[in-house]
Amino acid sequence: MVYKVVSFWSAPKPEDEEEFETYYTEIHARFAARVPGTLNLILTRTSDFFEITPSAFYRVAEMWYESKEAYDAATQTREWAEMRVDGGYVHDRFGCTLTSGLGEMVDVPLDPGGSIPAGAAAKKKTPAP
Repeated sequence: MVYKVVSFWSAPKPEDEEEFETYYTEIHARFAARVPGTLNLILTRTSDFFEITPSAFYRVAEMWYESKEAYDAATQTREWAEMRVDGGYVHDRFGCTLTSGLGEMVDVPLDPGGSIPAGAAAKKKTPAP
């Protein structure tokens, strides 16, 4: 089962946004891309958000591994250590905070237009179209 690291970066100061974006995409992302054993690296900038709920984070980085054991091995590499040191630089230079979570990915089959399970709260609160 795929094991994933999800990291959430807070926004830089508005006056540093352009410099942050350049550094993050051209330098920091390259550190992450070098980590051995990484199956996939996905970077998202949360430039859009729901009207009633602004995004709680600015950037999301996802690193996928074949298993927890593969992740554990990756964290013991020189490349992982270099990525972490550079993450510290990003934090210090741009004042961004980083929050991360780890866990196994679970694929859920999609069911567009399917029925809502009996007793579901959404069924009781969903407004008519």
